Amino acid sequence: AGKYPEAIPPLQKAPRLTDRVFPWIALGDAATLSAKFDMAKQAYEKALQIDAGNARVMRGIGQLYIAQEKFDEAQKYLEGCVLKYPQNTKLRMALGNLYIVQNKPVKAIEALEPVVKVEPKNSEAHGLLGEAYARNLHLEAAIKEYTEVTKLSTSDPQAYGRIGLYNVNLTRYAQAREPLMKAIQLDPMDAH
Repeated sequence: AGKYPEAIPPLQKAPRLTDRVFPWIALGDAATLSAKFDMAKQAYEKALQIDAGNARVMRGIGQLYIAQEKFDEAQKYLEGCVLKYPQNTKLRMALGNLYIVQNKPVKAIEALEPVVKVEPKNSEAHGLLGEAYARNLHLEAAIKEYTEVTKLSTSDPQAYGRIGLYNVNLTRYAQAREPLMKAIQLDPMDAH
């Protein structure tokens, strides 16, 4: 969090110069990361006054609740946003990620499957869905999603590592070797 407190003073001045939403989002994000939660809330509220349907602001508010460890409030808020804007994939991903953090894999799968259907080239969504499947012990489905991640982003050591790990869990050691070696090759210090 070292650089975020220094970002706050210039960001506090920027919104006074414009009625655009993005300086308020940046201030809310920096304040959240600096644990200045009241300032973050005020910035996000101002951003919503400017653009009430801005999904980036809504995700920021969800992250603000999470940063304060108010997971139930984050869930309630993000679920409301997804109900209001069901086609917004970024909101669905934020909600799916929250469900993963809360160890609610079935709900995460329900939130994330529509995202990969409409955005098949979204590697982050495939990775989140893979994690949700794995937490629900659907390792074959998890491998499929992480394999998709490796097709979209060939330099993701975590995806290769997960493919290898889940193959080991399924006692398919020969199939685990290649992705595990690729993960180690890409990041020897953090291949998991």
